[in-house]
Amino acid sequence: MSETPGPPSQPAPEGQAPGQTPGQDPGQGAGQPQGKPGRYQRTTGGLIGSMIVLVAAVIGIVLFRGAFRDTPEFEPTSVDYLGEVVRPVQGAGSEIVYPAAVPEGWMVNDVTYTPGEQPVFELALLTPEESFAGLHEEAEDVDDLVEELVDPEAVEGEALATPDSDVATSWQTFTDEGGDTAYVATTGSGDDERTVVVYGSATPEELQELLGELTVETLPERGSGA
Repeated sequence: MSETPGPPSQPAPEGQAPGQTPGQDPGQGAGQPQGKPGRYQRTTGGLIGSMIVLVAAVIGIVLFRGAFRDTPEFEPTSVDYLGEVVRPVQGAGSEIVYPAAVPEGWMVNDVTYTPGEQPVFELALLTPEESFAGLHEEAEDVDDLVEELVDPEAVEGEALATPDSDVATSWQTFTDEGGDTAYVATTGSGDDERTVVVYGSATPEELQELLGELTVETLPERGSGA
């Protein structure tokens, strides 16, 4: 049985690769589907870059809005220690050592009074330079209070005389290595004896100015015009 020879193969036109159909781009090989887009390769670096741009845009918006927003300023006010503590304590028939007035520019930022058989009175103040000054009154041993309020290693110095004071005419002086100073005196007698401590990081001159304001005088009643 003889085989019938097929038609002779035609050579590909010039510039056309074998198996490539007419009109097909030379870069497309035989058998590759036409019209199918190439796959986009998403990289980690590109993703991180997009995130950085997004975060920077958000921060920029926040800063832009904040530039036109008014932030209210907080102005601390001095505590009314006379009305809150001194007058009620005196009204109950007890004596208390307190500053009749604070030095100019000072601020009272805290006051506490713990009643009881042995009451405790504490006043916290700030100088114009925002150094701390404290007043502490309690029926407690001098050494114990100095150790608690100043420093266990505080050194006693020369006593300070205050002859014009109606609280004490002499104050023991203590200092520590951190620069704190304390003036300590006892007031009252017998069961009413109390230890008064004026201390803090304020300068000795500032603390002595506070000492000069201390008194035990009874405040006038409200509405008396004083």
